[in-house]
Amino acid sequence: PLLAVTIARSHTHLLSVSLDYNELGDAGLMALVPNLVRCSKLAQLGLGHCGLSTASVPVIREVLSKCRRLNRLNLQQCAVDDRALKDLAAEIASSNPKVLNLKKNRLTHRCVDSMRRILHYQTVLTCLDLSFNLIGDKGLVGIRDAFMSCYALVDVKLEGTGITAPSLATLAELLTCWPQLKTLDV
Repeated sequence: PLLAVTIARSHTHLLSVSLDYNELGDAGLMALVPNLVRCSKLAQLGLGHCGLSTASVPVIREVLSKCRRLNRLNLQQCAVDDRALKDLAAEIASSNPKVLNLKKNRLTHRCVDSMRRILHYQTVLTCLDLSFNLIGDKGLVGIRDAFMSCYALVDVKLEGTGITAPSLATLAELLTCWPQLKTLDV
């Protein structure tokens, strides 16, 4: 209740809300939504490691639909699976963040269409973290072209994603055709 009151009083000038590493849970996020959606100037939203489940996806989508100026979106370890990403893709794409952290979720190669949708419309995304999701070789091949069309993207993290030696050719192609890339963690 205290946090909800604080956000309610500060909503006109609040730029950053980091709820990372708290035991917020689905119910806690739902209690904050009426005030978070009023934060029209919100530039950073951190929901990483705060005990959310896929039940929070509609709530996250609602917040993203109202916060169109996000620079940083942290959804690390938020139980975002392929279906949840599909549900969030349009709102993530519209919020056009500079930094998108999807690390340690439950994404697989089936998230390819959602990632294409997100990356296709990005004009300012510079850092994307997909580490420790099970995207694998098939997922990497599926989103390769979307990566290369995202011209601002300079930092991509794919560590622990199940990419194997057969995908080295795809990675080599990314490195040669994507001159703006500065960091590739695999």
